[in-house]
Amino acid sequence: MDAVGVIRLVDGRSMFVDAVPAQAAPLERVQQRLQQGPCQDAMDSGRPVFAGSRSDMAWPEFERIAARESIGAVLAVPLRSSGRSWGCLDLYWRRKHELTESDSEAAQLLADVVVSNVVMASHRTGPRPARLTGRSQNMRCTTHSPGCRTVGCSIS
Repeated sequence: MDAVGVIRLVDGRSMFVDAVPAQAAPLERVQQRLQQGPCQDAMDSGRPVFAGSRSDMAWPEFERIAARESIGAVLAVPLRSSGRSWGCLDLYWRRKHELTESDSEAAQLLADVVVSNVVMASHRTGPRPARLTGRSQNMRCTTHSPGCRTVGCSIS
């Protein structure tokens, strides 16, 4: 994967949290603005949504921005815990991509780490959004919470 973004549900609306690198931010922001895209579809269905190429993207404005930002594929994984949807993790590839079982497993593991942080943040006063840091070959998600240690996971 080449980029990652997080959207959180707040009062029933998708809200952009963070994206790494910055080229993924416009894709997350358009999903927030329009309240549609792979993230919304994943949250609505409760299952991952994958578009392996831009021609598979069923969201015209999202696809236009993906082309502008040189993004070729997306996997949206719902962030679910305690029987509810908390948001969505979006994974991006620069070129068209065929999803492997390993991709799916790594994406779910990363989504589990992210949703844990989102749930913990919801219990704090004055929530502070998670921040993501990453590299294309070895994705690392690091979350910071006041009073909590840094939590990180590497996905190869």
